[in-house]
Amino acid sequence: MLEVARSFETRFQRYATCEDDKHHSNLPLISVISFMSECLTNHRKYPCNSNSTVSISHKQSQEPTPLIQQNVILAERVHQLEQKVAEQDRQLAFLNPEHDRYAPKLAAAVSAWHNYIEQPGRTPKQSLLQFLTKNANNFGLVDSEGTPLKCLQDLAAIANWKPNGGAPKTPSKESLH
Repeated sequence: MLEVARSFETRFQRYATCEDDKHHSNLPLISVISFMSECLTNHRKYPCNSNSTVSISHKQSQEPTPLIQQNVILAERVHQLEQKVAEQDRQLAFLNPEHDRYAPKLAAAVSAWHNYIEQPGRTPKQSLLQFLTKNANNFGLVDSEGTPLKCLQDLAAIANWKPNGGAPKTPSKESLH
């Protein structure tokens, strides 16, 4: 059983370092780890390489070896991370210009909010507007001459979490150091 696990470990390492492997070139790395987990936990036959097949059965070993346990734990963790990444990708799809429902104004407002950096002597709206003006071209929010659109004021107001306004507090000498 340990030899089988080593062959899967070798195959995994070979796959992770070699992109020319025609047998696995279309499989993402995550699939290989899931494949390893399946191979190490099920009673089926799986190809080990293009010329052989390995049958894994719990009859061969009553207790899983530490290497097999590590591989199964690794595969489970990777599967959890894969699901988390897929969920995050789904949640952030609105920032992808290739998405069918991409809205540049929404992406710009959210990006400004995410990239906010507090600047002494400036309100959040002023800082947001500065970011939006600087990055308007990235979101296609410029006119034919390259001038940022007037809607940037509205986008800064939308992303602003302190809409009450007022003059920004003058930074003290201590806060500047």
